[in-house]
Amino acid sequence: MDDAAFCKLVDDYGGALYQFCRRLSPNDADDLYQETFLRAFERRRSLDPGRDVRSYLFKVCVNLWRSNRRKYALRQTEPMDDAVDVPSPEPAPADAVVQKEQSRQIVAAVAALEEKFRIPLALYYTAELRVEEIARILCIPPGTVKSRLHTARKRLKTRLEDPNDA
Repeated sequence: MDDAAFCKLVDDYGGALYQFCRRLSPNDADDLYQETFLRAFERRRSLDPGRDVRSYLFKVCVNLWRSNRRKYALRQTEPMDDAVDVPSPEPAPADAVVQKEQSRQIVAAVAALEEKFRIPLALYYTAELRVEEIARILCIPPGTVKSRLHTARKRLKTRLEDPNDA
């Protein structure tokens, strides 16, 4: 892959990858994003544009995140308040407060999920990857991805319906 093709790769997948990095590691998203593209840039000559380069980028990102987590024993981080997109029309002040609280609860509920549920959920909804792509990235069968997505949704529903119960 030449330099121009790599620049196009950054333009095409950079936004989705950055959002995914924010979901994985809100405080270190910039570093994770840069490290992912640095690793891909170092290996750009061996990348085949005909293959699924998007999945490759997300796999590199997940592997770097896991490696960093092992190295630094996963520092506890607070979820970002603005991690959930808010519709652009300005709601009434009372609605805005309710919406912000709901967003905060969703972000906190997702952050409370175990890693094995949170990562597939972020890849599916944030990066908009297919189950098969997620399976390749995480090196698990597609059925396991589906099961983890189902369990994650179920746990989120339980936690969000009764926050005191979870």
